[in-house]
Amino acid sequence: MNMKVILFTSLIMAYCISQTSNFSTNLTKVQTQSDTTHAVGERFGGGIVFFVSEGGKHGLIAAEPKLRELVTWSNGKTKLTGTSEEEKKYSGIENTFIIVNLLSVDNPNGNFAAKACIDYIVKNDDKTYDDWYLPSKKELNILFQNKEKVGDFDDRYYWTSNEVNTDEAWLQSFYDGRQLNVTKTDENYFIPIRAF
Repeated sequence: MNMKVILFTSLIMAYCISQTSNFSTNLTKVQTQSDTTHAVGERFGGGIVFFVSEGGKHGLIAAEPKLRELVTWSNGKTKLTGTSEEEKKYSGIENTFIIVNLLSVDNPNGNFAAKACIDYIVKNDDKTYDDWYLPSKKELNILFQNKEKVGDFDDRYYWTSNEVNTDEAWLQSFYDGRQLNVTKTDENYFIPIRAF
């Protein structure tokens, strides 16, 4: 095996391991952060609450609706990532982790929807919120249903973390609420979310 290939493979593995470590640490912080109750539309945790569980202690936060960056779902190549199922409560977290780890191999410096969400950081009142992820179809649809209470999201198409097949992934229209599948190489918008 060529030394360049071995070195490149080692660098990719080191990057994936470091991302795994950071993501696991951030996920632990997310799950233990809040003891107070919150409401949909409240500014909290670096964004705006768009879903709360019964009792208001846990839920989901969307980034402020000011992001206007177009990105692809893929990272240069299209491949199957295994993120088509969305049975779990917060499957966007797991989907994002899988997508970034599988697609970063294609281009470690690439910018695509899942990576753009992981790279998103908000600093507020001496706190840093760096545990954002690309929402699943279910999570993004909840945000759409509450968009009037949450903020001024443009009537655009936004990526979800769910794929349809090797070449297509799901979008959510914030104009009429339709979810449709498009080619992963198309450019569309994204909304980072995080859990509390």
